[in-house]
This record gives sequence, C-alpha cells and structure tokens, in this order.
Amino acid sequence: MASVVTTTAWQGATDQVEAVEAQLNLPVHREQWKYTRNSKVRALIEALPQQASAETSSNSLSAAELTSLAPLASLTLHQVASLGVIQVSGGILDMDEIDSSHGTGIVIEIADHAEVVINEVKLHTNCQLRWLKLGEGAKVTHNRNLFTDSQQWHYLHVDVPASAQYHLHNHSMGTDLHRQDIQIDLTGPGAEVTLQAAAVVARNAHLDQQLRLQHKAPNTTSEQRINAIALQAAKVTFGGRIHIHADCDGTDAQLNNRNLSLEPGAVINTKPELEIYSEDVSCAHGATVGQISDAHRFYCLSRGIDPVLTEILLSRGFISETTDGELAEDALAAFNQAIGQAAT
Repeated sequence: MASVVTTTAWQGATDQVEAVEAQLNLPVHREQWKYTRNSKVRALIEALPQQASAETSSNSLSAAELTSLAPLASLTLHQVASLGVIQVSGGILDMDEIDSSHGTGIVIEIADHAEVVINEVKLHTNCQLRWLKLGEGAKVTHNRNLFTDSQQWHYLHVDVPASAQYHLHNHSMGTDLHRQDIQIDLTGPGAEVTLQAAAVVARNAHLDQQLRLQHKAPNTTSEQRINAIALQAAKVTFGGRIHIHADCDGTDAQLNNRNLSLEPGAVINTKPELEIYSEDVSCAHGATVGQISDAHRFYCLSRGIDPVLTEILLSRGFISETTDGELAEDALAAFNQAIGQAAT
C-alpha cells in the first residue's frame, strides 16, 4: 500500500535561476539538448501554476545535486515550490490518483524488499518529475504509456541499491514537443535494471529520449532495448549513455537502439555511448536506422500479401518487440492505429 507522507516546500538556492543557467551552458548539458531547444521546455515550466508552499521544507532531494544532474528538473521544483513525498511498502501504485492531488514533482520511497507495480497513464501537467528511491532487495515494475496531444517533458530518476530490481516498460508517441530524460543509478552490488521502450512518432511530430545509466557498484546488470518508428517528417532522437565507474568489476551492461523509418522525410538521430573505468566488465551498445527491406517485402508479396498489409504487419512486429508490461495491450492498440493510418 502507498501513503502520501507529506507535500513539502521546495527550497532551492536563492540564485536558483542563475545556477540553472550556468549548468545548461556546460558542454554535457548542451550536448543533451542538442536536438531539442531547452527554451521550449523552459516555457512549459514557466507556465506551471505555483502551488501554496507547505510549512516544512523537504530533505528528500538535494537542490544542488538535482541542479547538477538535471537543471530543468530543479527549475520545475523552483517554479511550483512544492514536492510530494510518498512511502510505498508494496502493491500497485496508480500515479493518476497521486498526480491529481499532489502536484508535478513526486519522490517515491520504496521499502526494503517490497514488491511494487507503478502505472502511469494520464498526464495531469505538461511537466512531470519523478524520483524513485528503491530500498535494498526491492522489486519494482514501472509501466508508462505517455500518450497525449499536448507538449510535454518528463524527468525520471531512479536509485537502485544492492539486490534491488527495476523494470521499466516505457511506451511513447510523439507530439509537437515531447522530451524524456531518464537517469538510473545502480548503487549497490547485485542491482539489476531492464528497460524496454517503444515509440511510434507520427507525421511532423517530435520525440527526444535521453537515457543516462550509471553503474556505481560491482556485479550490477543492465539491459536496455529501445525501438522506434518514424513516419513522414517525424523527428526522433535517442541519446543513450552508460557510465561504468571505477571498481565496478562484474558489470554487465547492454544497450540496443533500433529505428525504423516508414516514410521519406523522417529525421532520426541516435547516439549510444559507453564510458568505462573498470576492466572486468561485459558491455555492448549498438544502434540501427533503416527501412523495411526489399527482401522482406518480396517474401510477403510472394505469399500473396499485398504491399500495404506487408508494411503494416512488419511494422507492428517490429514495435511489438519492445512493448511489454501491464499497459502493453493499450500501447499496442495505439501503435497499431498510428501505423495503419500511415500505411493507408
């Protein structure tokens, strides 16, 4: 069961805006915002309504740490001036219920050895900030269907300590502006992370996904599989960075990003990266950008399947590879509809 502990005041530095500006001008953040203008996200943040400040201040997050990791996440809390803190000991957490009454910024603290399912479907604001703190040995499955017609930005940070497991099923569709920042830290031996992401970006829409995963302890495991389909004039961007710190022997980290362009004019940017400071590790990363092959089309045609249906079937098969979890059925229905409309 989950209970809201408190909604507390967010007290950043008095020069918060200046600190954010300084961070955004650093090379690491300029690179992360290379294909999405951060000024567009800042406009969304500045439009957020200010909430009434609570009587107590939060110590669940460090303002300095958040500003360094994700300047615009810090600016979001500075704007809304409050932070929801939730403690979870087990069961299913419906973020729709939480978001409707507890604001834009949420910290979720999960008890040791708890088993928790988190579902996110409805979007109550254009900006969402999540910080998950798993307890040791906890097992969390996080399902997200991020579908909306409005401009949006999502920030997700997850701390995965010793022997904990975090499984993320992330399903997305593009909009005029859709940006996702996902940062995951494996901080204890035996920590495991799996991430499966699927996206269909319609004509003239935009999706920018930035993943940063840090292995900070030995004998940790991560696997990320991200598939995306881009339609005509869609703009799809993926940046995936795996950072393996020193003294993290026994790390196993795998990252694979595959992109399929169905129509001419789509723009696909992909940049997987590895940064390794330990020797005894097993790591791999890769990315592909392509179209449905002529061989696959000929195979289907030779068996009496018409070209339009061929494109639909092969595209649906491709996107279903990384669509999983409790919300997968609804996600596939939305993906299939978008693919079918594009093909006909």
